Amino acid sequence: MYEGSLPIFFRRIACFPEEGQLALINEKNENFLKTSLIRHEATELDEHDEISLELRRQDLKINLLLDLVAELLVQQNKLPPAIMLKYTATDLEYESGPTPTRPEKK
Repeated sequence: MYEGSLPIFFRRIACFPEEGQLALINEKNENFLKTSLIRHEATELDEHDEISLELRRQDLKINLLLDLVAELLVQQNKLPPAIMLKYTATDLEYESGPTPTRPEKK
């Protein structure tokens, strides 16, 4: 479950994707979520092992670079306003009001 404030938009689709297309979409979403979970996975490192310390330093540098790139992307792209939402494996709830739509490109 996730509960928080995110910039999000919805768009109406003309028809529900066909079975093969839906499987491809689900596979891409699953890969993205797995990658996200791996990035935030805690690992136990031996503080006295030089290799472990170096891996930790490299991990911190990579995370810093990812955060900087994400910040640059946010500045370059017009994002919709953030709304409070909660989603689980079966539901998506968001605060009432107009349906968030994609903002016009710069």
